[in-house]
Amino acid sequence: MQHLVEAVGVVLAGRGGARMPRVLNVTLSRCTVLSQLMRVPLPSLVTPRVLGVDDFALYADTYGTLLVDATTRLPLTLREEETPNS
Repeated sequence: MQHLVEAVGVVLAGRGGARMPRVLNVTLSRCTVLSQLMRVPLPSLVTPRVLGVDDFALYADTYGTLLVDATTRLPLTLREEETPNS
């Protein structure tokens, strides 16, 4: 049951994770699902072999830089910057 709650928590998180087990007649609160999710160990960090960089405008004078592991296509970090007025 613990593995089921962990899997549901990873995919659906809080409220959705609490609703899904009801299909199996298991009642859980969103806090229970989230606390179980917090116990799941994070995967070990691997240095990406290929790094993708994407710069884009968020809004007005605020820009973002997204770093992506190009092999797995997973985002690594987002950096937000404001440009000074010219």
